[in-house]
Amino acid sequence: MCHSSRKEKAWIKVDLGANYRTESVVITNRKDCCQHRFDDHIVETSTDDVNWVQCFRGVLPHTAGAFTEKCAAEARYVRARMINPEYLNLQEIEVRGTPLCGVSRKPHLSKAAPASSATFVPGVYRCTTLLNQATGVFKSVPDWISSSQLGTLRDNGEQFRGKDGKFEFKITWDTGKAQHWKQTSNPMVHPGCTRNCGATGYEAIDISSTASKWGGLEYSGSSAVLDGSVNSDNWWYAVGSTRKFGAGLPASDHVATSVRFEVCTTS
Repeated sequence: MCHSSRKEKAWIKVDLGANYRTESVVITNRKDCCQHRFDDHIVETSTDDVNWVQCFRGVLPHTAGAFTEKCAAEARYVRARMINPEYLNLQEIEVRGTPLCGVSRKPHLSKAAPASSATFVPGVYRCTTLLNQATGVFKSVPDWISSSQLGTLRDNGEQFRGKDGKFEFKITWDTGKAQHWKQTSNPMVHPGCTRNCGATGYEAIDISSTASKWGGLEYSGSSAVLDGSVNSDNWWYAVGSTRKFGAGLPASDHVATSVRFEVCTTS
């Protein structure tokens, strides 16, 4: 999820990396609250990041969505801009269309825009939820594996490995903080190891904290299925907690009440 400060005409921009024939933009609103904020808005396109052409204007419904907005253009850059001064907080913005001249690649977000997730179709960039947990729901390690998609990551994980040889993972908490990174090791595959099994090939993408020995996800095997306090008995950044931590779940440098763990792929 992205979150800006409260400002006039806040915006989020997607750089597709090359010119595409765009067809529509799919916007998913923030899911936990504040869905009224992204109200009256404009969607614009540009080929040079200087001159912008409006392709859509409307009011986003005050629900989660997703909402599809027509945006027919040839462009490299797509920007959603608010009309009124307000916080910009969206779950996801996805650009759909057709590549020009055989181009097919994963887009990236402009550094000037708040962090979020962006996809382009075709050349689909998709994040798949492997586990959701809320405070009050605790299971044993085997039960978490059997009742979530962690078993899929363990048994068929190679389908998620990217062309660079790495897995791309995201952890998102209800507090709005998130960890987005890559690593070479599959945390659910740990031959000969039963606890605190470490992580290899860590590469940060968009990280909210490096506290508590953060270094990717490892198999934890006790207080949680996975944790991010690598090679440590601590279990911050927990995925699939087996017991309560303070008033909730151990996040990065704080306690959260819910957590979502995703793996992202480009096809």
